[in-house]
Amino acid sequence: MSTALGGLALPIGCILGFVLPVTLIGADDAYHPVEGKKKVNEYILIQNCIVTVATIPLLIFARDKPPTPPSAAASRREEPLNFKSELKALMSNRSYLLLCVTFTTLYGVYTAVGAVVNALTEPYGYTPGDNAIFGGIFIFFGVTGSFVLGIVIDRTQKFKLTINVISTLAVIFIGCGLLTLPLQSTIVFSANLAFIGFTVIPIIPISYGFAVELTFPTPEAMSNGMMILPSQIFGASMGVVAGIICESTADSKTGPLLTIGLFTGSAAVSAICSYFIKEDLRRLRPKDALLGKQ
Repeated sequence: MSTALGGLALPIGCILGFVLPVTLIGADDAYHPVEGKKKVNEYILIQNCIVTVATIPLLIFARDKPPTPPSAAASRREEPLNFKSELKALMSNRSYLLLCVTFTTLYGVYTAVGAVVNALTEPYGYTPGDNAIFGGIFIFFGVTGSFVLGIVIDRTQKFKLTINVISTLAVIFIGCGLLTLPLQSTIVFSANLAFIGFTVIPIIPISYGFAVELTFPTPEAMSNGMMILPSQIFGASMGVVAGIICESTADSKTGPLLTIGLFTGSAAVSAICSYFIKEDLRRLRPKDALLGKQ
């Protein structure tokens, strides 16, 4: 739970990252360089103040380790972590590898959308203010969806079904962007992004929890860490590729549509892989997992 909530800290911070610059820097500042530079400097100063204040509690209250083991997996481990053996166990876990692909390809969409939202919308006449709205709505509904689906999973323990549903809906809603973006309607495209966020961002906490179940008693730091690593690389790479596609086409309005097609394809890979994951809940239902192996 703590790892899942920690994972949501990033999208929650992204809401501030989308909204704060627009309150200080406007589109007209591009035509007034001196005033524009002054506002950018003010924004950087405020940004650093926020980061500094946020780090103070970490310096004061954070401990090297908790007074008691944070989980059942940690309480059972009496010897130091053997990275090689744990990694070998993860690489031999087929369901975990499929979950990694599911998480990576959908998380990459979340990362890339934030990176190229301006390049996507500018050819269709949307303003920087509109982009702030788009980003805020995308993240807000994504965090909301994470909490809603987290409650659902706590009550039902249906990890696989939940990931199947959200990844499939993500394909549909991202594909709808091919229709809603050219309409040049802030309201319509915002509604589309709300549904995309609601289905894409919850992959973060749900996958973290599911990875723990599939790999128990492997430490959570190992299973989640090895899942995060490729997702960061893939997300950054997709952001670069999406930016190139948006800016390299002869028709400026074609690039954004091709980029949405790229996002849809990535989400489709996520959905397909999710259907082949076996719901092996080794922590919640260890007896069922043992019977499945036999």
